[in-house]
Amino acid sequence: GTIVQFHGNGENISTHFFTLIWLIEQGYNLFIFDYRGYAKSEGKATQAGVYLDALAAMEEARNHHLKAGGGKFVIYGQSLG
Repeated sequence: GTIVQFHGNGENISTHFFTLIWLIEQGYNLFIFDYRGYAKSEGKATQAGVYLDALAAMEEARNHHLKAGGGKFVIYGQSLG
């Protein structure tokens, strides 16, 4: 299956590497991303931008998920504040 990780406010994908690596070791596909304006992503973080980035991430993750053969599709999110 595939797990899509939405990180919280004030964090980025590197913050979660060590806490999520076990999912890959267990055979899951892990899709993680940074919202615009986070870490090294371009742009400015805005509420509208975060929403659009989340939708784009879900679509991209779903495409990868289907190409990998499907299975469980899990959304793992943290508060954005």
